[in-house]
Amino acid sequence: MSEENHHVLLVGIGNEFRGDDGAGCYVVGKIMSRGGGRLVTKILARGGTDLIECWRGYETVYVVDAASSGQEPGTVHRFEVPAQSLPKGVFCTSTHALSLADVIHLAQTLDELPPKVIVYGIEAGSFEHGSGLTEKVKAGADKLAEELSGEINSFLEREGRHA
Repeated sequence: MSEENHHVLLVGIGNEFRGDDGAGCYVVGKIMSRGGGRLVTKILARGGTDLIECWRGYETVYVVDAASSGQEPGTVHRFEVPAQSLPKGVFCTSTHALSLADVIHLAQTLDELPPKVIVYGIEAGSFEHGSGLTEKVKAGADKLAEELSGEINSFLEREGRHA
């Protein structure tokens, strides 16, 4: 089945070699390892405008990225766009060209935002060079992978699709 026939996309953003910046990639990797079906998964090392190109043609997009709002590492944030605006204070630090909040705003301005975008941010503790998540972030990411997998499966069942 070609990607054009899929309606749901799960994207993990981050650099796995910058500590907790790889949290989004980690979560998507865990969900990918369970098998696919009608869910398309992608990992982007750089967010920025690559994300706008990546989600083009999808009706529902889930995005997972590291967050940096000053809350406890491992804390999970959830936003539904366009119903909620993405606060720059949560996604203000980026190893990408633009922050995720900037990309969402740009996509809205260009009328390139999918109808439903659900953004998860995992509060990072460290963006230092090196692979691997810190302990608290890994625990938060493991919990999010379980919950998000269930959320996506429920959504697909309501829509008459199967993951």
